[in-house]
Amino acid sequence: MASGRHLLARLDAALTQSRNDFRTLDIEVQSTNAALARNHRRQVAAYQTLARQRLVDIERDTLIDNADHADREAARLLDLRTNEMQALEQRISENAETLEALRQRELEQIAALESAEQALEARLSDVDNQLAASESHQALVAKAEKSLETVTHATEKLHDAQAQREQKRVPYDNDPLFSYLWESNYGTSDYRAGLLTRFMDGLIAKHIRFESARRNFHTLNEIPRQLAKHVERLEGTAAADAQRVVDAEIKADRDAGADKLEADGEARQTELSGTEGEIETAQTDYGELLKMRQAFADGRDPDFRAALKLLTDQMRADPIPELSRAAALTPTPEDDRVETRLEELRDEHAMLEEYIEGHRDMHSKRADRMNGLIHLRRKFRERGFHNANSVIDDRGAIETLLAEFMRGLVSRDRLWRRITKAQRFQRSRISSSRPGRIGGTRMPRMPRSVRAPRSVGRGGGFGGGGFRTKGGF
Repeated sequence: MASGRHLLARLDAALTQSRNDFRTLDIEVQSTNAALARNHRRQVAAYQTLARQRLVDIERDTLIDNADHADREAARLLDLRTNEMQALEQRISENAETLEALRQRELEQIAALESAEQALEARLSDVDNQLAASESHQALVAKAEKSLETVTHATEKLHDAQAQREQKRVPYDNDPLFSYLWESNYGTSDYRAGLLTRFMDGLIAKHIRFESARRNFHTLNEIPRQLAKHVERLEGTAAADAQRVVDAEIKADRDAGADKLEADGEARQTELSGTEGEIETAQTDYGELLKMRQAFADGRDPDFRAALKLLTDQMRADPIPELSRAAALTPTPEDDRVETRLEELRDEHAMLEEYIEGHRDMHSKRADRMNGLIHLRRKFRERGFHNANSVIDDRGAIETLLAEFMRGLVSRDRLWRRITKAQRFQRSRISSSRPGRIGGTRMPRMPRSVRAPRSVGRGGGFGGGGFRTKGGF
C-alpha cells in the first residue's frame, strides 16, 4: 500500500523520464535531418563538378549558376531554421527549468501540508481523549443519544399508525355515501347546506349510521397527525441536545488551538493549489513547445521543406541526366571520383531517409506516451487521488504496470483503470465530520431540523477541501 501522493510522485518521475527520452530522440532525428540536408547540398556540388568538365559553356554556366543560387538559398534557409531551432530550444530549456522548480516547490509544500495535517490530527486526538474522559461532556452525549433514540421510537410508532390508517381507511373510501358526507363536512361546524339538502343528507346519515363511522374515521386520521406533531417536538429537543454536544466539541477544539492549526493547514493548501495551477499551465506550455519542436524534428517546418525542395529540384534539372550518361560513357579519373562520390552520397541519402522513417513512428509513440502521462496526472489530481487520505493498494502491481506503460506494453486507459481500482479514501478525524456523530458513536438518525456546523478540523482535511465551508468526498 502507498499514499496517493507517493504515486503522484512516481507519475511525475515517469513524466520527467518521458520528457528526457523524447528530447533525446528528438535531437537524434533533428541531427539526421541536418545530415540529409548536407547530403543534398553535396550531391548538388558533385553535379557542379561534373558540369565544369562535361557540358558546353552555355549549359555549364547555366547549371552552375542555378546550382549556386539553390545552394546559397538553401544555406540561408537552413541557417534561418537553425536560429529558430536554437530559440525554440532555449524556450524549452527555460520551461523545463520552470517545471522542475515548480515541482521542487510542490514537494516542499506537500511536506509542509502533511506536517500541518499531522499536527491537527494529533491535536484533535488529544481533544477526543479529553472529551471521552469528561463526565460533563459524556452526560451531554448520553442525553443527546437518548433524545435521538426517543425520536427513533416515536417515528416507528408514527410509521405504524400511518400504515394502519392506509389499511383501515379502504372501506371508508370505497363507500360513496360516506365519502360524500365526509367531504361535505356533515356533522361538523363547517357543514354548509340548504334546508332541502340538510334534510336529504340527514336521511342518508341515519341510513348509513354516519355519525359513528365519522368519529371512527376521524380518530383513524387524528392519531397519525398527533403522532407527527409529537415527533416534530421530539426532533426539536433532539436537535437542541445534539447542537449542545457539537458546540461543546467546537469549543474544546478551539480552546485547544485546533482552529489555528486548521487555518495554517488551509493556508498551506491554498499555496499548494496555486503551485499546482502553475504546474498545469507550464505543462500545457511545454506540450505546445514540444509540438513545435516535433515539427522541426520531422522535417515538417517550412524552411526545411523549402531548402530540400530547392536542392531536390536542382538535382532533377535537365542537364543532370546528360552529365551522368556522359560520365559513364567516357570515364576519366576525375569523372570516376565524382561518380563514386555521388554513389556514396545516394547510398547515404537512402540510409538517412530510412533512419528518419523508422524513427518517425518511434518519435510519435514517445510523444503519445508523454501526453498520456500528462493526462493521467491531470485526472489523478482532478479525482483527488493525491489528497492526504488517499491510499493506493497493490503498490507493486501499479508500479509494474507503470513501468510497462513506459515501455509501450500497456495502454494509458488500462493503467488508469488499475489505478482507480486500487485507490481508496481512508477516514480520519480531519476527514470525517463530527455532526451526526456523538462521541464517536453513530447516531440512530439525525433529526431533520438539525443543521449543525461542522466541528473545527473535521470536515474533509486540507487536501480534500473539506473544512467548515467546504465539502468532503
